[in-house]
Amino acid sequence: MPIAERHKLLTASIAKTAEDFLNDPELTEFSILDGEDWGTEDE
Repeated sequence: MPIAERHKLLTASIAKTAEDFLNDPELTEFSILDGEDWGTEDE
């Protein structure tokens, strides 16, 4: 499958996934908790 065709298929899926993470309370909570575990080398 050509890259352009793959890009078209993935674009809709990625947008819907991002919307789910913004609007679904369980996913939003998971995303926030997961992000808290990431440290930086400067800390």
